[in-house]
Amino acid sequence: KKGVCERDVMTPSTSIQALPYLDSELTTVDGLKRRVEAKIANEMEQMGVSRVQHYLGHRPSLSMDWMPPMAKAEWERVVAGRPMEPFTTAVREPPVLEYTVDGRVANADNVQAQVARLITDEMNKLENLEMQVVYGPRDWKLCNERLEREVEHVEKEAKRARDELMEVHLRRKKSQLSVGAECFALEQQARFN
Repeated sequence: KKGVCERDVMTPSTSIQALPYLDSELTTVDGLKRRVEAKIANEMEQMGVSRVQHYLGHRPSLSMDWMPPMAKAEWERVVAGRPMEPFTTAVREPPVLEYTVDGRVANADNVQAQVARLITDEMNKLENLEMQVVYGPRDWKLCNERLEREVEHVEKEAKRARDELMEVHLRRKKSQLSVGAECFALEQQARFN
């Protein structure tokens, strides 16, 4: 069944367990989006979650101390929303073969830029390898510790959820057994009357 029954959305006494599946009705039916947002806010209040509360707020914040300086600078650039430095393609272009003084100077400048670029690339590769040697083992250990803490947290949450589920099942079982006994008693009473 696609969409939302208007009756279910409009009645304030309707208690929903899960959010309804919405299709194009959200934008076409007047006021539907406002009513759905009100229901979501009501559910969040019932769950004790504020609208601005981050869904990962219970998790520890990520520390940038483990990052090498080059990676930290790049991360800060991305977080700040600054654009990446534009790529220059002039050094990659084939030389222009002009047999004039200006053409030869331009060719020499191009070759010099290509050599400088190759040296820079090799220096970056060496720096990356050095950073892997220096920071790699420590970062690997920190990453593993962080993952172990995360696994431990998830396992605790799963155990808590299983315990709550078991409690709900036991209450239902007890309720069903008591209702079953009452039904059996009423059935017996109706037979003998």
